[in-house]
Amino acid sequence: MHEDGKHNLISAFDHVDTGDELDAALLVNQAIDASINAVSVREQVVALADSCTGEPWEYLSRTGFAGNRGDYASPSNSCIADVLKRKTGIPISLGVLLIAVARLSGRPAHGINFPGHFLVRVGNTLIDPFDMVPTSENERLAAIEGDQPPDDVFEPVGSAAIAIRMLNNVKYQFAQNRQWRRVLEMLECQCAITPTEAVFHFERGEVWRQLGRLEVAQDAYLSALINASDAGVIKACRRRLAELDPGSGVVH
Repeated sequence: MHEDGKHNLISAFDHVDTGDELDAALLVNQAIDASINAVSVREQVVALADSCTGEPWEYLSRTGFAGNRGDYASPSNSCIADVLKRKTGIPISLGVLLIAVARLSGRPAHGINFPGHFLVRVGNTLIDPFDMVPTSENERLAAIEGDQPPDDVFEPVGSAAIAIRMLNNVKYQFAQNRQWRRVLEMLECQCAITPTEAVFHFERGEVWRQLGRLEVAQDAYLSALINASDAGVIKACRRRLAELDPGSGVVH
């Protein structure tokens, strides 16, 4: 991406919470593929909603939208333009599409940042967007392994939380493929949304360390330490800083 375009995109993520969920998804798509035409994508979503009959999740299912079980890990599943073209995606990208179609059809809808599987509530109906079928809170809670989620786990989430979760998905996919520069691009977008999130700064440090840019990594770890409140993150930052500069005294 051209530097000016990159700067403009990062600036847009600064204000992602002022737009709707589709705006957030379009920004994530642009972070992955700068060549997309956001206006055209939004027009496609409007046209889809104009044709909607019956319940929006049933309509999307009839139209052919479904979860991409065959290639779940592909970053293209987080590109709303590709989701519209192929009619497959992951829960959060399909969920954003469902929210947009439902609202444009006159139905209230919002996203739910449920652990492991993004959900959507349309009116009073909880929807699993991966299969475009109704589900229940009890069913979702029963599927969780380990610790129970907090009491507010079914509360609505806004555009910023959706953008961060979508960027997380892509970031980890790029990391698995050792595409470190692309990981950094996603982290820059996340830091624009939440500049004081220590974990993102720590992850930046880890990537720069991986790339051998130790001075830049050190700055990132320091930023993480300044913003950290979690004891585990603080300990990890201090350990990394001590490794990079054993005489710094930062562990004391």
